Amino acid sequence: KYKKNKGGFNVGISFGVGYEILESAVELNAGILWRLWRHNSIFNVTTGASYMRTVGTNFVNIPFVINWNMVRSNSGSMYMGLGTEFSISFAEYNSYSRSLYFDFPIVYQWGLGWRHSDFSFYLKYYVGYELCTMGLRYAYLF
Repeated sequence: KYKKNKGGFNVGISFGVGYEILESAVELNAGILWRLWRHNSIFNVTTGASYMRTVGTNFVNIPFVINWNMVRSNSGSMYMGLGTEFSISFAEYNSYSRSLYFDFPIVYQWGLGWRHSDFSFYLKYYVGYELCTMGLRYAYLF
């Protein structure tokens, strides 16, 4: 008998690579991702925690993104999301001094999601830090 999967909660790991537009530098990120999802739902929420490094700066980010599922089915979705990331950054000026910054960058993402995988393109703008990054992220969800 067919049993419909109504949705749930996923936890996974994510890896990404990006490009810092204003400084022309490479960005690397890794983290933990979790999402609340429901098959055929109009919206889902993605959040998590990640570490990012770019332009001699280390970031710890906690994103909160609401995704609109433009194309949805029982097996997956194509989505567009908008949200923010609470961000703590440690700027390395030299080996003896570091500056601590807090920011709430604006996050836009477009992606494809399945039960155990998520692939997205993202664009982030750090207002206070004047940093704009874009990149690709893959997450494997358990």
